Parts: sequence; C-alpha cells; structure tokens
Amino acid sequence: VDATSRTFFITGVQMELGATGTEFEHMTYGSELELCKRYYQFAGGDTAYQNIVVAAYYGTGAAVGTYRHHPSLRAAPTVAKSGDWSVIGGAGVVSQTVSGDQNGPNSIQLGFSGGSSGVSGQATTIRVSNDLNFRLSFDAEI
Repeated sequence: VDATSRTFFITGVQMELGATGTEFEHMTYGSELELCKRYYQFAGGDTAYQNIVVAAYYGTGAAVGTYRHHPSLRAAPTVAKSGDWSVIGGAGVVSQTVSGDQNGPNSIQLGFSGGSSGVSGQATTIRVSNDLNFRLSFDAEI
C-alpha cells in the first residue's frame, strides 16, 4: 500500500480458468518470453533497411536464402509478409512475394521469385525497404 498516492499493489496471483487450481508457478519475464517465441516470431520493424536474409540467385529472377529461428519453433510455421523489401549487393531485384520451402521448427528456406534480373550463383541481401511497418512473421500456433 502506498498511502501518498492512494494505490495498492497485488502481486503473486495466478488466475486460471475452471474450478480447480494448479500449483502456483512463477516464471521470469525472460523465461516466459522464450516460451512464447516457440509459437510466434517475426523479422522487421526495428529499423529502415534492416537485413532479413542473405540469399543467392539460382536464376534470373529467383533467389533462395535460409532463415534460422531462435529459439526453435514448436512446429513448422506458416509464413506471412507485410510491407516492402529490396535487395542490397548483387545485381537485380526480387519480387514482393515469398515462399517457404524445407520448412521446419529450426529453419526455413525462403524463396523469392519474379524479380527482373539477377545472376545465377550471385549472393544478395534481402532487406526491408524504408518501412518500419514491415513484418515477416512465422506462426507456429497450435
């Protein structure tokens, strides 16, 4: 109780659904966050022009790159993208679509196709355009 601000604090409470409670469980914020990351992760939104993945062209308008999940997801995720990206280094561009292949809880091979140019075997970095609202999300929810 804080008499000067007329507030009181309730701590050490665990709310549960149903008529029967389970043993009290206290987890640190870090531990809880790591468990949550097993269900959902995303890239982007930190800075403009944030690097997402290093990729290699395998054709004129197609590239692939491997994205590693940390920590591992609970299952192979569903991939969704919002916002725009661009390339840095290498020649050419990639389209604004992405596909997930060889998808698993530890990593996913991201495919970028439909670009206008590129040299097979040449590396490039797929990055966020000048867009702080960009998200590449990986959802492994039950």
